[in-house]
Amino acid sequence: IQPRLDGAGRLALRWGAGAVFCYCLVDSVSALLQLLYRLFGVRPPIFHDHPILSRSIQEFWGERWNLAVHAWLEQHCFRPMARRRRPIAGIVLAFIASTFIHVWITLITLDVWMALLMGSFFIVQGALVLAIAMGLLALSWGPAEITLLLSAVAGGVAFFLGLMVLQATLAFW
Repeated sequence: IQPRLDGAGRLALRWGAGAVFCYCLVDSVSALLQLLYRLFGVRPPIFHDHPILSRSIQEFWGERWNLAVHAWLEQHCFRPMARRRRPIAGIVLAFIASTFIHVWITLITLDVWMALLMGSFFIVQGALVLAIAMGLLALSWGPAEITLLLSAVAGGVAFFLGLMVLQATLAFW
């Protein structure tokens, strides 16, 4: 006897499992790289700072996720605008740069459709961060909202990874 799960329950289970998988995958790869570097006596800076503990989308993107890229975007996009008293423009510029980087990588490795999907993900994330920074959107961050945020981010990543695997599989079929 196989239990059958249909509709919203099945979708929620798949998104939740995808979110957990993506988070664990990124965390495992990061830990493995840290271990490999330490075997050779090198102590690299941390790549992620426990993103699951983020209390807001700004904290997720600005303080915890991919700290190396964050530092580069902060130095080259955000700070120059913030020094001119235009921090909102700095946020916009940082997300535009991040969007273009992700679109370019996806475009050269996959195709235009996947690049557009990748770009749309980062445009939505940037719009949310911008709306909160401008006070247009106020979100309280309890456990349910944090779970929703992480599920949305990890679900988006899982969706794009799944499409990339499907694309690669069909290309070699």
